[in-house]
Amino acid sequence: MLERISRFFIMSRKLPPWMTNQAMCLTSEVDYPKIVLPKSCDVVYSHQIQDCALLCQEIRDSVKKSRILSLDAEWPVNFNSGSTPKIAVLQLCTTLDRAYVFHISQMGCVPDELKALLESPDFLKMGLNVKGDLWKLHRDFDNMSAKVVEHFVDLSKFAQTALNTSENWSLARLCRHVLHKDLPKDAFVRQSEWDRFPLTETQIQYAALDVYASLKIFMELKSKV
Repeated sequence: MLERISRFFIMSRKLPPWMTNQAMCLTSEVDYPKIVLPKSCDVVYSHQIQDCALLCQEIRDSVKKSRILSLDAEWPVNFNSGSTPKIAVLQLCTTLDRAYVFHISQMGCVPDELKALLESPDFLKMGLNVKGDLWKLHRDFDNMSAKVVEHFVDLSKFAQTALNTSENWSLARLCRHVLHKDLPKDAFVRQSEWDRFPLTETQIQYAALDVYASLKIFMELKSKV
């Protein structure tokens, strides 16, 4: 599976009609319904270290089938000059029926079970600018080795290859073009205090929706070529 995805980037494919440049222009002019988490998608909010062993094993069992781990991270915005705050929230998704939101700032560290999961070579970590998030994890937490910045696929670059464009895709634009859905990106939520406990329901849903949407887009792109 990993080899097939890697080969995908260098193989030339004939694009179906829905992926043409004309279609891309049209999607920017259409009003689409908002993408939401379906009721069938459970969201697990974890803020205690002792929860991690069970949840990480659950994720490992799930990722054996998909071999793809959708990943994103959130941290507070520092409006003053200086260092960027540490990652506060890490969200993961391997299937479209469950998303995990780990409040690692509340845990005080990246628990060993979560560290082992993220450094595993057995699957690909996937997301928009996922390499940047993985490097930040490595820099922010002493126990995260450079192994975490391995075995990943950037969703934007994957989309460039799949759609045969040089577009610098955002997640919102990919949602519109691939899923025909509008991804709400509330600046107030995006810039909120992700290190404050507990997370609000709005924050949890926002975090989970990003990894859910990324996985859905990846699956759709992969199935169409």
